[in-house]
Order: sequence, then C-alpha cells, then structure tokens
Amino acid sequence: MMNDHAFLQLTGWSAIGSSLLSVIATVALLLMFAVNSAWGPVNDAASVAWALLHIPIVILLYVLVRGVHPTLALIGSIVGITCLLIFAIVQSALVINLITFQQSEKAVILMWAGIAIWLLFSGVLAHAGESLPPLVISLTLLLGVSYAIGAAGYLSGGLESRLALFGYAGSAIIGPLWGIFLGWYLLRSGSVLPAGA
Repeated sequence: MMNDHAFLQLTGWSAIGSSLLSVIATVALLLMFAVNSAWGPVNDAASVAWALLHIPIVILLYVLVRGVHPTLALIGSIVGITCLLIFAIVQSALVINLITFQQSEKAVILMWAGIAIWLLFSGVLAHAGESLPPLVISLTLLLGVSYAIGAAGYLSGGLESRLALFGYAGSAIIGPLWGIFLGWYLLRSGSVLPAGA
C-alpha cells in the first residue's frame, strides 16, 4: 500500500468527492422525474464515479476495523467492494444505453442492500474499536440504516413506496454529510492507521 499520509489524502478527497457527486446525482434524479429524462444520464454518470470513489474508503475502513473482528471486517469489505463495482457497471450500462432504467432497478436496489451491510458492519466495528470519531461512526450507521430501509421498502412495495422514498431521502441527506465529515477527519489526521497496516 502507498504510504499512510498519501493513502489518507487519497481517501479523504475520495470521500469529499463522493459527497459532491451524491448531491449532483440526487439533483439530476429529481430533475429527471420533474422535468425530462435528459437528466438521467447525468445521474447515471455521477453514480458511476460515486461508486468508484468509495473503493478507497472501503479499503481504509477495513484496515481500521479488522483488529476488532477480522472475519466480519473482511466479509463487510468484500460485500461492499463487490456491490460498488456491480453498481458502477450497471450505471455505466445505463449511460451507454445498454439497458433501461426499469431493467436496472432491481440490481441497483440489491446493491443498496449490500452497501448497507458494509456500512453497518464497518460502523459497528468502528464503534467497538473506537477507530473513528463518534460523529463519523454515527453517520456511518445512519447511512447504512437508510440504505437498508430503502432496499427493504423497494423490495416490499416498489420504488414509489413510502419506505423506499424515506430510505432514499435519508441516504441523500446523510450520505454527503458522512463523506464530508469523514473526508475532513482523514485530511487533517497525521495517521489513523493502526501500526503495521
């Protein structure tokens, strides 16, 4: 792995960049439904970049929490990276019109569920090991719960169910806050990685 400082800088800026992309994707999605479908590709392209920027975050959180429970940390990280990559592939297919929005819905929602598992595992382990500031841990857990609610709502009642909309709204608000606070913490930290990481 690159040296600790460079990795923290990369991950910090990735977290902040993902926050910006989350806002762009959310605004584009709202405009797609409220104005016209021309905004769809903007949402899809921003979502691809958003997913890829999370890869360094998954790696960092794994390094931070693996000392608490190596098996759970590894499972959560594998699920997180796998779902993020599949999400990026599905959204890329939307950008180049290989599939339709309706065809992508179920895959995207299942990826939400996987991302929720990663966030919840990471948040619980970070809390147990006091690996991150309390605010970042709380936002990690709240974001995981939001994704889980959104996925459960969709699977039980469709994209327009109140539960799905509540989960999506929660993730749209909490996600950028999580990325900003996590990124700010990492950028101002000399090193948060455990010895020997």
